[in-house]
Amino acid sequence: MWSLSGGKNEKEETQKEAARRELFEETGLDLDVGNVVGSYTYGETGATVIFFLAKSSQSNVCLNEEHVNYTWVSRDSWENFDYTPDAKFILEKYFNNR
Repeated sequence: MWSLSGGKNEKEETQKEAARRELFEETGLDLDVGNVVGSYTYGETGATVIFFLAKSSQSNVCLNEEHVNYTWVSRDSWENFDYTPDAKFILEKYFNNR
């Protein structure tokens, strides 16, 4: 099952700073984190995941031990994968509104 990189804020860290740090730790990419594109709340736990649009001039991904594979998806290919509920929610919202 496919998911999107992410994690939790550390002390004194903004949500954008946490997103940038987590993505770097998990992918090795130094990203410019932009605006919030949406959020998803898991009903059973109440945990909320916040999604940001991010850009990178790099293309060399170096995954950490939390991940075993990655792929880039497009509007034409994203539906070919099985996602976690939060990832599916935000990808549907993102690709259907472009």
